[in-house]
Formats: sequence, C-alpha cells, structure tokens
Amino acid sequence: MSVEAQPTNTDVSSLMTRLWRAASWTLAGAVGSQVLGFIGGLLTARMLGNEGFGQLSAVRGLVLAFGLFSGAGLGLAAVRYVAEFREQNQARLRERIIFLQRLSWWCACGTSLLVAVMTPLMADGWLGQGSLQITLWLGCPLVLFNGLSAIQNGILGGLERFNYIARGMGVESVGNLLGVVIGAKLAGVNGAVAGACAAGAIAWYYRNRLLQVDLAGLPKDPVASPGFDKGWLLREAMPFILTGAITQPFEWYIRIMLVREPDGFVQLGLFTAAYTCAQFMLFLPRQLTTPGVSLLAGMMGKNSGEQVLNLARLKLKTSCLLAAAVAIPMIGAAEWVLGWFGFSGGGEVLVMLVLAHLLGACSLVFRSVLYAAGKVWVQCCHTLVWGVVLGLTGWFLRGFGAWGLATAYLLAFAVHIIFQGLAAGRWLQPGQMAEKFVRDLR
Repeated sequence: MSVEAQPTNTDVSSLMTRLWRAASWTLAGAVGSQVLGFIGGLLTARMLGNEGFGQLSAVRGLVLAFGLFSGAGLGLAAVRYVAEFREQNQARLRERIIFLQRLSWWCACGTSLLVAVMTPLMADGWLGQGSLQITLWLGCPLVLFNGLSAIQNGILGGLERFNYIARGMGVESVGNLLGVVIGAKLAGVNGAVAGACAAGAIAWYYRNRLLQVDLAGLPKDPVASPGFDKGWLLREAMPFILTGAITQPFEWYIRIMLVREPDGFVQLGLFTAAYTCAQFMLFLPRQLTTPGVSLLAGMMGKNSGEQVLNLARLKLKTSCLLAAAVAIPMIGAAEWVLGWFGFSGGGEVLVMLVLAHLLGACSLVFRSVLYAAGKVWVQCCHTLVWGVVLGLTGWFLRGFGAWGLATAYLLAFAVHIIFQGLAAGRWLQPGQMAEKFVRDLR
C-alpha cells in the first residue's frame, strides 16, 4: 500500500516565500496603478460630468474590448509558453520570445485597422451617437498599444521579471493620470481618449527597452529560428484568445442595451464608477495571478505534482481572505464612495458588484490552475457559460439601469465559479484524492 507524501512546513513556507516574492513586485506596481487610476477616474468624472463620463466609459469599453483580438488575449498564453521554455529548453527561449513579439505586432496592427473601419457602425449603430465617431477613431492607437503591452507583460511574467512588470505599470499609471486628466480638461472626452493613447505608447516603449535587456542576455541557438509556431498558436494560444473574445459580445450587448434606456449614459457612468471601486476587490488577489501561472507552469514542467497542489491551496485561501478584507468596509461605505464621483445614491449598485468580485477573486485562482495545466479549452467553455448567463440576465434586468447590470454580473460569476471549481478540483485531485483537497481547503 502506498503512502501519500504529506507536505512539510518547510515545503509550504518555501512556496509561500516564492509566491510572495514574485507577487510583491506586481503588488508594488499595482498599488500605484490602482491609486492613480482611482484618482484619475474621480477627476475625470468631475470634469466631464455624469453623461460625459458615461460616454468616455462606453468608448473606452468598446475600443479596449478589441484589445483581446489585438494580442491582449495572448498575455496569459505567453506567460505559460515562456515559463515552460525557461524550464525545459533554454536554448530556444530567445527565438520563442521573438516569435511572440512578431505575433503581437501582426495581431495588434490588424485589429487597430478593423476598429478604424468599424468606427461608423459603432458610433451610429451601437451607441446611437454619431458625434462619438471621432472619439472612437482617436482610440484606435489604444488598441494597438494595449495589445503589444499585454504580450510584453506575458513574456516578462514567464521570465519571472516581475520587477520589470512593476516598473512598466508605474510608468503607464502616471502617464494615464496626466494624459487622461489633462486631455479631459483641454478637450473633453476626445482629449481624455487621446491622453490614454499617449500613455499607452510611452508605456510600450519603456517595457520594450526593459525586454531588450533580457533578450541580449539569453543564449542564441544557431539552429532554431523565430519562425511561425503554427502548432502552438492553434493548440495553446487560440483558446486563450477565444476565452477573452467570448465574453466581449455579451458585455458589449448589455452595455449597449443600457445606454439605449432612458438616461442610459448616466446609468452607464454610475455603473462604471461602481465598477472602478469594486475592482479594489481583485486588486491584491490579481497580483497573485501572473506569478501564480508562471510558478505553476514551471512546477508542472518539472512534474512537481505535490508542490502544484500546495500552491493552489495557498492561493485560494490567500485570495479569499484578501478580497473579504476589502469587501466588508466597501459595502458599509458604498453611498459615500460613489459620492466622490458626483453620484447621489447608487450604493446598491456597488454592493452587488462587490459581491460579484468577491466570487471573482476565487475565480482567478481556479483560472490560473486551469491555464497552467493547459486546460484552456475547459476554461473557454466555462467562460461561454459566464457570458450566456450575463447576457440573458442583463437583458431581463435592463430596465433596472446600473443595478440590473451589476446583478447580472453577480449571477454570472456565481454560475461560473461552480463550473470552474469542479473542474480545477477534479484535475488537481482525481478519484478519492478530491475529498482530501476539499478538506484541506477548509
């Protein structure tokens, strides 16, 4: 009879140290990014007014959604791809990174052109305001730089250069604060979008300089070439892209339904303000995502099954505690917080989104396990379920304004986490081992 090896205190302590060392860098960058982004949102909302802030939210939401097609959907795929080569095939790592950079340019340039062509349709047909056509055109470069930067962060995460990621986040957050706020002051909504584009360009250039430092130090394989890796793109990267792309039509749909209701842009502005505050729920748990995927993928590359299980347990417990610590005070101060954005009332919208993001914190852990394990198609199916629930409930509750949209997110996350948890638990602990996994989580 075999006896299962139990994790020692030393093993757990080592995993915790490694995870927090990696997360501390992304945390440092994210603290500045979140705080400056929150301040920028407050100032922009005050400058543009409730309707103008809603218009900016609608435009940025539509433009940034295309970022998933421009390369942003490849960010996590790049983390796993680079992490595995780092552990298994150092000689080919440099060529694979060059391939990812070229792929990001192809995707980002193509998607930016697509957005430019579709601008009249999005302004007149979807948003119902032809005056926003120029604003959407100004946002096309944002699609380009967001796609490029996402793969840059994925490569740096796979290399475990989390200090570089933190520095890039700092540059981008400062640029966004200055660019968006000054642009809004000088030219309203159009100026805010142009300022965001300028910040994206500066951040991409800075990350590129950091990445070149690492590339120069990697060994060159005289045989391998950075050619097109079609097999990886279809087998590994495509489900990552689809996972993000699946959600976008549903999120577009419910927001478009909202802006077409009475006072639609005001309601969308209220929802965006509440959504911005609720993002603090995922602030700390999200810092564990990229390091977690990189560490998990590296452990799987070494066949370290017991360490994978220990790290998954640690991440789930930590993420839940961190999210709950933010949720409790935010629920109590919901009305007061939204008042900073210039909205009187609407606290119930923030409460629903806080509860939704509390579930989202757990979802991040299950997603990182499935991604690191290569079960991306499974996660893709789960995301489709999330999108269908969101779209259906959003349509039924569209008459309730921002509260209806927030409630749709809560229901979608509730269904999503059930499917994710079952799949992650089944993969981590097959058969009777599943009972021990659930018991240990408690």
